[in-house]
Amino acid sequence: MVVTIADQTLQLVSMKKSAGVGNTKVSIDIPNDLAFSILSKMSIKSLKRFECVCKPWTLLLKNPIFTRLFYDNFLYNNDCYYHNRSLFLHHLIDINSETKFMLYSYSGERYESMTKLNWPNPFQEEDPDFDILGSGIINGVLCLISCSHPTLKFVLWNPTTQELKVIPNSPFDFVGDELDITAHGFGYDCVGDDYKVIREISLDLEYLESDYDIEIVSLGKISHNPFWEIYSLRSNSWKKLQYDIRHEYSSKGVCLDGVCHWWCESNYNDDKDDGIYLLSFYLNDEVFLITPIEDHTFELGTTTRELCVLNGFIALISTNKQMESLHISILGELGVKESWTKLFIVCPMPYIKYSTGVGKKGDILLVKEDGKLLRFNLSTQQIEELKFAGSQFLGRTILYKESLLPILE
Repeated sequence: MVVTIADQTLQLVSMKKSAGVGNTKVSIDIPNDLAFSILSKMSIKSLKRFECVCKPWTLLLKNPIFTRLFYDNFLYNNDCYYHNRSLFLHHLIDINSETKFMLYSYSGERYESMTKLNWPNPFQEEDPDFDILGSGIINGVLCLISCSHPTLKFVLWNPTTQELKVIPNSPFDFVGDELDITAHGFGYDCVGDDYKVIREISLDLEYLESDYDIEIVSLGKISHNPFWEIYSLRSNSWKKLQYDIRHEYSSKGVCLDGVCHWWCESNYNDDKDDGIYLLSFYLNDEVFLITPIEDHTFELGTTTRELCVLNGFIALISTNKQMESLHISILGELGVKESWTKLFIVCPMPYIKYSTGVGKKGDILLVKEDGKLLRFNLSTQQIEELKFAGSQFLGRTILYKESLLPILE
């Protein structure tokens, strides 16, 4: 069967052979509206692959009728992904001239109900300076990292069951301030049924050798170059990875389907500057993959970027103050540069400073220049202001889904 498009009509042409007659060509015309309806329900990955079928199919995402259908399916067919999810705010507020980190939970269709989370403090500090690793919730579990405690670094926490698991220190954690962590990732390896933490670190060896009575060789073969290490909850241990991935780390990272992702800058090729790209790490196979990103809007210095998961897809949200615009690109297939598709360009968007994540049902969460927190609905194109403690929003937003399961059996 051969599929072609001619005279604005999709034709399915099949070859039939009957005894004594030879080959007979039979054409069946399919109206455009039916063809568009079928194709608009496909994923970005499938659409990109089907572009090789015929020339008109390479222009599907430039057809306003088709793109409207495709956008509607992309935005509205997400009930499974967003079902029973709430919104967490990890927020730094000023209380009596002191800054404190707080966690809030937002519920309701329009985030109208806000509740402060009284979480058990595992860092043995009063008002600890902590961050949340990766894109946030993995199977109902958060990975918290201390930014101030000298020894205790990582804790896994299920807000629903209040279960805590303290992650032991890496052999490299003893160096304190001379340990520079440039990338983090947290996710679930469904093949190995294991939670894992990955990080890139670098050490100031000259300082260590001169100020510490420590045999550096006991840590293994290390150099001045950054290196990666990974923790496995099932084995309860860290190990150093044998990779040399040079980059300028630029995002907190997200995890989807057992793969951690960061968007990065600088060159991954010794011969030339390759601009920006997506760096991915498979938690089960423990291998890296690079997907180049080609988008001329990133050449403007006033552009800020946020890597997120939008409706179950890896997405890059770019806000540009100079152009007063919001750009959203979706990745169709890892490792394929051409599978990046810019689905949305929203303008004008004045006074927007940056995107801070994604809310329920694909709401884009934005921070204004005056520190106000907004939700932008891609379907209705409406903007609403969200209430929060304090006068300016300083933090991040995380989608949360409850889980009563233990962290690991």
